[in-house]
Amino acid sequence: MQVGCNLARSEAIRRVKENTLRYLGAGRKPVKVDSQIRDKALRGLNNCDFGRLLIPAEDVQEWDADPDRYVCLFHVTVH
Repeated sequence: MQVGCNLARSEAIRRVKENTLRYLGAGRKPVKVDSQIRDKALRGLNNCDFGRLLIPAEDVQEWDADPDRYVCLFHVTVH
């Protein structure tokens, strides 16, 4: 029974990982995200596509206008 529970949990986690970006982007302009970016400095708000998925939906227009300005206005430190 424990093996069955472990397999079900593993399957659920796999599905979450596969569908996270699709879920985050639901209802927003489609973006192509390179999920294979290895350098962490190029992820998050440093990447226009990832950043667009990470910000609140109500801020998307401001982000689209100028991502760098958005980051500065909201005092987000990006390393």
